[in-house]
Amino acid sequence: MWRIGYCFSILFLLALAEQAFAEAPDLWRIERPAESRGLSGQHPAVDRAVLGSWLVSRVSRDQRGGKLSPSQWAFVPGERFALPLPGVGRVEISFDSLWNTAPGVDVYAGRIQGRAEWLFTFSIDSEEVLARFFLEDRVYILENYLDRNQLVLHEMDRGRLPKSPDRPEGEHLRSLSYNDDGITIQSTTPPSCSSFTPSGANGHARVLFLHSSDVSSGISNLIGSIVSEFNVSADNSRVELDNFITVADIRQVGDTFDGLCRGPILDQMEAESGAFQGLSQWMANTDADIAFLLVSEDANADQGSLCVPNLGRVGGAARILKAFDRPAYGLSTVTWALGDLTAVHELGHILGGLHEGPVPFQLQEGFAEAGVPDCAHGHVGSSDEWMTMMGGYVECPFDDTQPDPTQQSCTRLPIWSNPFMFHDGELVGDADTAHMAVALEMTMPIAAEWGASASPKPQSAPTATVQSQFCRGFNDIFWTAVPATQVYQLVESVDSTFNFDPLKYFGASTVTTVTVQQGQTRYYRVRACNGNGCGPWSNTVSAAYFTGICQ
Repeated sequence: MWRIGYCFSILFLLALAEQAFAEAPDLWRIERPAESRGLSGQHPAVDRAVLGSWLVSRVSRDQRGGKLSPSQWAFVPGERFALPLPGVGRVEISFDSLWNTAPGVDVYAGRIQGRAEWLFTFSIDSEEVLARFFLEDRVYILENYLDRNQLVLHEMDRGRLPKSPDRPEGEHLRSLSYNDDGITIQSTTPPSCSSFTPSGANGHARVLFLHSSDVSSGISNLIGSIVSEFNVSADNSRVELDNFITVADIRQVGDTFDGLCRGPILDQMEAESGAFQGLSQWMANTDADIAFLLVSEDANADQGSLCVPNLGRVGGAARILKAFDRPAYGLSTVTWALGDLTAVHELGHILGGLHEGPVPFQLQEGFAEAGVPDCAHGHVGSSDEWMTMMGGYVECPFDDTQPDPTQQSCTRLPIWSNPFMFHDGELVGDADTAHMAVALEMTMPIAAEWGASASPKPQSAPTATVQSQFCRGFNDIFWTAVPATQVYQLVESVDSTFNFDPLKYFGASTVTTVTVQQGQTRYYRVRACNGNGCGPWSNTVSAAYFTGICQ
């Protein structure tokens, strides 16, 4: 019988971690980073080797009695585990969906403690593991980056990551005072979110991911996580399923960009100079709509715009929805992509997202003409303690004189502003000014038209079948292949109406496994998609929990 099923190696690993946490606290060593590269001499180093303020003991092959082989690991959407995290205790992680978003990479995604704003992704390829757990003010990163046979759990306090502008200075102004100096401001009305009705238009944007030559290790896992985090956060924020991103290709560029700030790197991309010669052709060859670069931090960078004093090149930057005839390009430094959702945030800019607050008057016309909706803004909570994905530290700036990360405000949550969703009892958007869930439904179809895709969208529906594994809630779901398909979307519902249908599988396979909880029945359907949109839904199949003895 074909089965993804339980993977006992990872179950043993989680059980070992839990036992170590509960019975032998000294096994979890607390190690401070050996070096310090401070902001005003007060902030610790932030790099891939030490990632944050805590380092947890490693689980090696000797401790677990066998080879640590990521290629043997597999979870099943619907499974739940209790995982102990230092400083937090036991949390329930729910494996909600499987994403095949980068070649050779499985990314499992889900919620922590059932909360949409507490997101985790678990990315696995044949050699490496990269798991990230976002719990508001901190992120835990589990990886075998330094040693293939050892897993290291890092706790990164997100308050220690200095936040820097990712837009030119003028775009960060909350308001402008100007006098009557004879300048005429042309009024251009941006597209209105209040009058928008979802039409099912194709919102599939394909991203060509580039990376500098010094960040090649583990790059597929990182890119798979970024794409999954964008799509999962959109799905959790109630963005229609027609709007998603995929990987057009992954390509290394022959430069480390030593000494360059973020601004001149974007300028090189736009001019197709240096390492980016032929960029437009690379995009055409892969039917890409967007180009996005992952680059290392550079503490010594001081050339050009968008550097941070004492830290050099950190954070990200992007062009907004081709406004002012600028191309759909963006970048993020690696540690910020790992620890602060910076890459997803910058992709949001490319797709029309703006920071919280009003748009400066000198930019309003260009953004409106590009199609940036009036509600395409991030949202900040009333306490200034959190913000949604497009929050840009405008209303609650990062205090570079404050060494205590717990005193830093505005943690970025992995959700998009939506006035019909809550976080800690407070709405996470405003219907008129901050509704990125609707804004993405308006702008992603625009982005989907930037690249060329020769194949029409799939014309036929797959035929779905389900086969119980006759063991608890495990069920295999199969579907027939559809020509000209790049990815399939499998959704689940509590009933056959599919009024609320979160994604369970996203990828090129025609089979996956799901888990149904005891006493429940779940309904599934699948459709085929490519760069020009998605085809019709398949027939509906149902899966249930097997109450007998596992066969």
